[in-house]
Amino acid sequence: MKRVEIFINQSIAEDLRERLDAAGLIDSFTRWNPVYGTGNSGPREGSSVWPETNSGFLLFTAKERLEELRSIIRALKEEFPDEGLKCFISEGPEEIIQSSVCF
Repeated sequence: MKRVEIFINQSIAEDLRERLDAAGLIDSFTRWNPVYGTGNSGPREGSSVWPETNSGFLLFTAKERLEELRSIIRALKEEFPDEGLKCFISEGPEEIIQSSVCF
């Protein structure tokens, strides 16, 4: 299993979500909105000087689905070349505990 973190300009975050959903890659996920930061496409602070913000997505997917995910990310970046979009892929968890009685 792989851990996938995606940080994307809020203006195209729904485009990403729809494409991941259509591909069946986003059965469960976490989304942070707004996310502030600075990257290659400039500051995103939600302020009067830097009004834009980002969204952050965290999801886990099978290693076998990574190329499909990469294809979606690349296509979105090609369609919106001036919008911030970064995807970070790392090893996923060894164990997932889904029961509230464990704590």
